[in-house]
Amino acid sequence: MKSSYLALVILVTLGLFAVSCQKETERPVSPDTKKANEFRAFVQNKGFVVTSYYADKPIDYVKNDGIETMETDLNKYIYNHIKDDKNELLENGQLLIHQNTVKAPGNDSVTLTRNWSIGVNSRGVYINFVDYDYLPRQYKLAEFTDKYFLVYVDWSGTDAKVYSKFELK
Repeated sequence: MKSSYLALVILVTLGLFAVSCQKETERPVSPDTKKANEFRAFVQNKGFVVTSYYADKPIDYVKNDGIETMETDLNKYIYNHIKDDKNELLENGQLLIHQNTVKAPGNDSVTLTRNWSIGVNSRGVYINFVDYDYLPRQYKLAEFTDKYFLVYVDWSGTDAKVYSKFELK
């Protein structure tokens, strides 16, 4: 009788141990992580063209010209070759910049290859992309729809944000 009671206690203990070792249920995904995943799915394997460049508050965009010109409409500062570029964000993290008709000065390559990624940090969803010289730059995601995405950077020395809008083409 004692041995069957001991066996029962051991089996119950093993059963409780097995149940307690089961995988925890998955934690809910944060809203920013969900947004990042949706944004990544939207941009992957698609091409985008920059269509708008502006600040949310007046800034002096050209700081070294000796003239203070406070403005929000920054479209005139988009290089012609960038307006002509089609940015294709491949699923594997490669960014193909198709230069089309107008090429960057000193670089007549038909396609430039860079990297891109999307992630989440304490400030929200971001995209690692390129700046106007095709160098790596991190942008904060402002919004996206099924037709475009809008990103921004904080303007140095102010509380202004400078936005770039990329439309699906």
